[in-house]
Amino acid sequence: MLDIPVGNWADLLITNGTAPTDLLLHFTPASYARTGLPIRLVRAVRRFRKSNPLNRLFILVHEAWSDELAIRPHHLARNRMARWSAGRMGQLADGVTVMTIGQQTQLTQLLGGRLVVKMGTVGANVLPSEPEQGFLSQRQPGVWATFGMAHTRLWAMQAHKELLQSLFERGHLTSLLAIGPVDNTYADQEAAFAQQAFGPGKLVQLGALSPGDVSKHLLSVEAAVIRQDADSLPKSGSFASLASHGVPVICDAPDGLVQPPHGGFFLPREVMADPALLLNDEGVVRRRLLHDWFWSTRSWQTIGRDMHTWMAGADNQQSAANQLVAQLY
Repeated sequence: MLDIPVGNWADLLITNGTAPTDLLLHFTPASYARTGLPIRLVRAVRRFRKSNPLNRLFILVHEAWSDELAIRPHHLARNRMARWSAGRMGQLADGVTVMTIGQQTQLTQLLGGRLVVKMGTVGANVLPSEPEQGFLSQRQPGVWATFGMAHTRLWAMQAHKELLQSLFERGHLTSLLAIGPVDNTYADQEAAFAQQAFGPGKLVQLGALSPGDVSKHLLSVEAAVIRQDADSLPKSGSFASLASHGVPVICDAPDGLVQPPHGGFFLPREVMADPALLLNDEGVVRRRLLHDWFWSTRSWQTIGRDMHTWMAGADNQQSAANQLVAQLY
């Protein structure tokens, strides 16, 4: 069994001993400094690298920065600071892995080809006890779910308002379970929106539940609605949990989507026309496609093997990146 210490970054870096150490850093600039400019972190990591030439740094970038121009001035300033900090950390790293294609493009350009920026994978914190359980459980007709943080649940309801209203009115949908935190203004907005759009008693806010209780609901609901795009789906842990449980996932997935497979989703217009699609034979084929994609690419065992291979091959990646830069120049 591999013993990996986990703790506050400052404590771990300060207590680093003399033996060569590999550091895996989960990096989101604003998590280390509200401004997006984590000077203390950059300095501490620089000291870590200098303390032993055999120390190695691997960075998992969960959030980077936005290149959109149509944002507020303070967001623009924060993005610039986040970009600077990501660049400094990338220059110190032996390996960088990201969650989206957009992030991969950003970091590759920012680092000038110094490293091969790897596409990472996000697992699920809520899993069934057995992979096949989602196809053995009894699903409740008319009971759907939204799962995640309150703002993402609100956005999902707003995006699928027409579908939800229609199915409530037609009797195909009886209740919508909101699984996740309810202690903020977004949760209040969620409740108010559902009251106005669907009527009283249609939305049931369950709050933050234990993983076991969440799993029970994901094994029993008829479907779940989400609002995600090609960039956000690969890094969504809540979506990964839905896929792992074989839940029919209703989403306007973009055409041509490969990872995850477009054919595993239920488009809103399809469900509007034929709600029975969710659990009929064709629906099972779709659920199976998304479910098998998860277990073959997103299980923790698969992620562990992938991370080990990535970190073990860091020296070869550096050599390949150097050769690429030499060819370009």
